[in-house]
Amino acid sequence: MKKQILCAAIVAAIAVGCSSSKEGMGGSKEKGQYSKGGAASTEQAAVLNNGPTTGVKIADLPQPVKDTLSQQVPSAQISSIDKEDMNGKTVYSFTFTDSNKFPTMRIADDGTQVQGSSK
Repeated sequence: MKKQILCAAIVAAIAVGCSSSKEGMGGSKEKGQYSKGGAASTEQAAVLNNGPTTGVKIADLPQPVKDTLSQQVPSAQISSIDKEDMNGKTVYSFTFTDSNKFPTMRIADDGTQVQGSSK
């Protein structure tokens, strides 16, 4: 009988811990809202909140670059951001976790998309 009570208590504790871990990881119980950043749109939240953890960060980007990302690839998850120099112009190169759906994108610091490579 004591084992059954102990097992029931452990199962209940695990269930409570699992249900609250989603909020602690930046998620929310309500669909379409993120606790991180307070963005109302899940698409904007995806591209602007799920940036890389090393190198150039989303917060370091000029606002026109962020605006272009939100407009062009709102649901993409960024894998890496590289800052490059192309003909004297600062260009940010973005790779995405789903490279088949979202190929590498280059955006100048004024928000315009750039074709080609700096190499």
